[in-house]
Amino acid sequence: MAHYLSKYDPALTPQLAYHLAVAGNIDAQIAALIGVTEKTFTLWKGKYPELREAMKPGKDWIDALVEGSLLKRAMGYQDEEVTREAVATDWEHIGNAAVAVRWKMRVTKRVKKHVASDVIACIFWLKNRKPADWKDRNYLAFNATFNKPDYSKLSDEELMIMRALATKAEVHAGKN
Repeated sequence: MAHYLSKYDPALTPQLAYHLAVAGNIDAQIAALIGVTEKTFTLWKGKYPELREAMKPGKDWIDALVEGSLLKRAMGYQDEEVTREAVATDWEHIGNAAVAVRWKMRVTKRVKKHVASDVIACIFWLKNRKPADWKDRNYLAFNATFNKPDYSKLSDEELMIMRALATKAEVHAGKN
């Protein structure tokens, strides 16, 4: 449900933005839900610090929940699966037949399960928490040092091309 604000309302806009942030919406979605453009919403955040301050705890809270879920999934966890079935609790006799007239849900089975860790969640967690140790790297330059080709049979022109390519690869590897 969209709430359309024709102008910034200091009593309503921060509260509305907070609740929309807690629901997991990003700024573009919050802007659309309150009925303004993303550009207007960005201007409002710059002009009204109370709007930014109101959204921060909402975003922090939902981010913490997602982080906790990601960590739980990365490490694996125990879960209990509960099966419930309807059981008749009251009967009426109609002629020679008994008919159930009241039912109650009862637990009939409990199964403890181990949910294994998820390698993708582990990678995602580590790349974001420890980027210096876990970022993707270009291993082209590294592998080239172990698989050196025999340059002795190359012409001077081919050697110049190989040196230029190696320099370009080193420059590129240094930027990552």
